[in-house]
Parts: sequence; structure tokens; C-alpha cells
Amino acid sequence: IALDRGDRKLLALLARAGRPVLLCERSASLGGRAATRERDGFHLNLGPHALYLGGPGAGVLAELGIQPRGGAPRTSGYALYRGRLFTLPVGFVSLLTTGLFSAAEKIEAGRLLARLPSIDARSLDGVALSDWLGRTVQHPQVRRLLLALGRLATYVHAPDRQSAGAVIAQLQLALGPGVLYLDGGWQQLVDALRDRATALGAHIEVGRAVERVVQEGGVRGVRFSDGRVQPASAVVLAVGLAAAARLIEGQTSVHAAAEAVLPARAACLDVALSELPRPRALFALGIDQPLYLSVHSASARLAPPGAALIHVAKYLAPDVPPGDDDRQELE
Repeated sequence: IALDRGDRKLLALLARAGRPVLLCERSASLGGRAATRERDGFHLNLGPHALYLGGPGAGVLAELGIQPRGGAPRTSGYALYRGRLFTLPVGFVSLLTTGLFSAAEKIEAGRLLARLPSIDARSLDGVALSDWLGRTVQHPQVRRLLLALGRLATYVHAPDRQSAGAVIAQLQLALGPGVLYLDGGWQQLVDALRDRATALGAHIEVGRAVERVVQEGGVRGVRFSDGRVQPASAVVLAVGLAAAARLIEGQTSVHAAAEAVLPARAACLDVALSELPRPRALFALGIDQPLYLSVHSASARLAPPGAALIHVAKYLAPDVPPGDDDRQELE
């Protein structure tokens, strides 16, 4: 089985099932967007990462005997609205004390947050988030908070296109089991999955790009960029739809899906500081702007003692690529 830019979890599961597995990774190292870079004692992820403890990924890791190490972030922080900072209303006390809401808005927000865990998310699959909020939430300011929390949980800034069911399901995971920031960055998972897969007999080759899936009356293997062919009775492409469409021919459904898919885009900036100028200011979420700031080193070992690693991000619309203006805004 050959995989291009493969999923390490799938690699380990196939190897554990006794299948002969070859992972072909076109980059010089494993990880992709999950790679972590170490500089001067700081562990830099490619933007903010969080492992959802109640999600399917955590379940697969547990099945493989991998226990992630890290810490849970605090839920308290700031709401950034019209250039001012307010208490972020995510709990009973913060909802009572925040200046972000009027009394009537606090009542509606409290009722909605209390009801979120019991909403049947599947019944809202295919319903646009903006449509659901328009029918369900009376006050615009409360809708802004829910949109901000939805961006935080899904990394997506497209309320007119995004499924309300998907957002609510992810919020239920965030408000329930919660998330984990990982010691040493996301590379911890990449390395653990690599070690588990190779221990089970999988073979990994880096710097080996797959150019095409060979099909002659069925899958026959993969052709590499140097022209060599690796025979295989099954090929798993752990890639995005656009990349998969480039690697296979004659699969009209894949090509059609690749043209229709919408990317999730975010502009990210990681900041390493010798110390925090405001040690108690660890999190802020944009309410009227799609902005995010979190000091991940306050929860996980990502920086030298006394230092801090900050992740700043701006959630972008699917058809808006990051630009220089976004970088300047984040800085």
C-alpha cells in the first residue's frame, strides 16, 4: 500500500492489521502541517493547533496506545469588540460580569450556551450557520459571539456556507471533553505515530514523490517522479481532493468534488517572547473581527522557562488567500 503525504494514524492501523505498508512522503520529513520547528528552545507549530479530546483523532490515538502529553487551556479571556477588550462570556460568572452584553443579551446568551450541549447537531447538517442563527438568536451581539466561537472551534470563516450542524458538533466537543495543547508541539504526535507504525513493520520513505496512480483495469501501483513504479494492489491517498484529482485519472467524481470543495483559510503568526508584557493576558477572541490570540505556552511546554509562545491568527473567507495586509494586522 503506497501513500503520498500519508496519514500516520492510517499507516499504523494498516500495519497493525498485518498489511505490508509503504509510506511515500514527498517532503524531506514527515508531518506536513503537523510539523513543529524548534528554535532557541521554542517549539513552533504552523499556526494554533488543538487536539479535541472527544474527537475521532483522540480515539484512534488511544486505540494505538499513544497517550498525548500536554495541558488544557483556560477558558477565560478577553473578547475584542470595536477595538476594546471585554471579559469573554463563556461561563456563568464571566457572563454576569462582562460589559460586552446588555442585560437582555446576557439572558439570551446564557440560555443558548446552556442549551448547546443538548442540541441535535445532525438535524442541522446542511443548514447554513447564518440561517440557523438568524432563526434562533434574537440579539445581533449574541449572534456575533456564536459566530466567533464557531470560528474558534472550526477554523472556518464562512457563515453563509458552513453547516450549522458541523459547528455545533465541534462546539459540543470544545465545551465538553475540551482540548489539549501538546508539549513540544504537534511533532509529538507525528513522532509517536511514526514510531508505532515502524514498530508494527511499516516502511517509510521520505523525499519520494508520487506522480501518478497506475491503473490498468484496476489499481496496479504508483509511479514516482523519477519514472519508477511501485507495484501495489491497493493505494491510499491521504491528501486533499485537489491533490488526489491530480494523481488519478478517470475518476470523474473525485475531480468534480475537487472543483467544488472550499478550503479553510487562516493567516497565522507565531510569536516567541522572552517574557509576556501582561502575564495574566493569555487569550483574546475577536467578536466583530475574525481574530484569535492565545499564549499556548501557558498550558503546554513550548518555550524556555519564563518565556512565552503566542499564536495569533485571522480566520479568512474560503476565497480570500492570505496577504501582506493580514500579516501587518496580526503583527
